[in-house]
Amino acid sequence: MKMLLAILIIVIGVYLLFTETRFKWFGFADDKTFSETVDDTKLIDIDVSGVNTEIILENRDDLRVQLKGKGSVDVDRRGDDINVKARRGWFHWFGFDRSKLTIHVPEKYDQKMNLDNGSGNLSFAGSSDPIKLKTLEIDMNSGNLNLKNIHAEKFIHDGSSGNVDINNLKTESASFDISSGNVKVKKFSGALTADMSSGNFNIQMEELTGDVDVEISSGSANLDLPKEADFKLKGKTSSGAIHCNFPLKNQTSDRKVIEGTHGSGEHLIVLSVSSGNIKVH
Repeated sequence: MKMLLAILIIVIGVYLLFTETRFKWFGFADDKTFSETVDDTKLIDIDVSGVNTEIILENRDDLRVQLKGKGSVDVDRRGDDINVKARRGWFHWFGFDRSKLTIHVPEKYDQKMNLDNGSGNLSFAGSSDPIKLKTLEIDMNSGNLNLKNIHAEKFIHDGSSGNVDINNLKTESASFDISSGNVKVKKFSGALTADMSSGNFNIQMEELTGDVDVEISSGSANLDLPKEADFKLKGKTSSGAIHCNFPLKNQTSDRKVIEGTHGSGEHLIVLSVSSGNIKVH
C-alpha cells in the first residue's frame, strides 16, 4: 500500500512538472512577457486569480504584460477588446509561490477597463498625472485592492468580500455593490450609489458634486462630507441608526426618520438602514 502511494505521488509530481508552466527547481520560472498594441482598443479586461498584480501607467504605445514566477498568463485580442487572464501556479498550495504580474498600460489609453480580482493583491495607481478612463469596472471576490489617482467618467464596484482602499477617485458617477468586506475611499468626488449587505463602508468626499444614495442591510457606513457641502438629507431606518453631525434646517428626526437641509440643499442624500448604522459628519 505504501509503495502504491509513493508511486502515485511520483506520477502526480511528474505530471505537474511537465504540464505546469516551466520552472527551475526551488526557483522562479522563466519570465513570460506579452505585448499588444492598444490602437483602436475599446476595452482592456484583466482577470487575475491569486496572482499579486501591479498595473502601471507608462509613456508607451503598447500594453505589456509580464509574469515573474510560476503560473500562467494569456493575452488575447478579440476585435476591439484585449483580454488578460492570469492564474497562479500549483506551488501556492505549499506557500512557495511568489509570482508577480506586472501590466504596463499606455498613458494614452482612455477607454474602458475591467478588473476581476479572484484573490491576491491588485494595485493600480496613477503617478503625478491621474489615470483617465471612460469606465473602470471592478469585480472582486476576495483579496486586496488598492487604487490611487483615478479619474473615470463611470466607476462600478461589485464586491463579495475582500478589502478595498481607494485614494483620489474623481468620477461623474460611482456605484458600490458590496456583499461583505471593507471599503475605504479618500478624496472622492462625484455622484454616489452604495448598496451594502454587510461589512464596512467609509468614504471621505473631497467635494460634494452629485446626489448620494446609500442603503445598508447590516454593517456600518461613514460619510465624511466637506464642511461647506450643500445637501438635503432624507434618512430612514427600520432597525439601526443614522447619525448626522451637521446642523440641519427644518429638521425632522425620530427613531425611524431623519430629514433636513444643510446649506442650499443642492444635492440629495438618501440613506436607508435595515440593520446597522450610518454616520454623516
